Amino acid sequence: MARQKRNAIKKLQDESEQWFIGTEQIFPCLYNYFMELFKVGLRLSETPILNSISHRVSKVDNELLLGTIDGEDIYASLKQMGPRKTPGADGLSAYFSEVLENYGSRSH
Repeated sequence: MARQKRNAIKKLQDESEQWFIGTEQIFPCLYNYFMELFKVGLRLSETPILNSISHRVSKVDNELLLGTIDGEDIYASLKQMGPRKTPGADGLSAYFSEVLENYGSRSH
């Protein structure tokens, strides 16, 4: 129980230095962070050097890869982390929580 308490994220600061306190504020902040992190920049067809590489992904798989990522996708991915990263009471791994906590504290 002490480890869960120690690894709990109590507050989080975003890149604009705004603080988010509590689950109801922190989760939307995380959602926005990961949506921005995984946002598609260039499409493969817009990158000339990549056009010379033969296609190895099926059209169906490519459509899935280019699809939108929502909060449920992110949560499901976090829940599937390896055994070293056992989920805590909040469903997130202790390592992931620690990284997020450190990310928030770097902005001080």
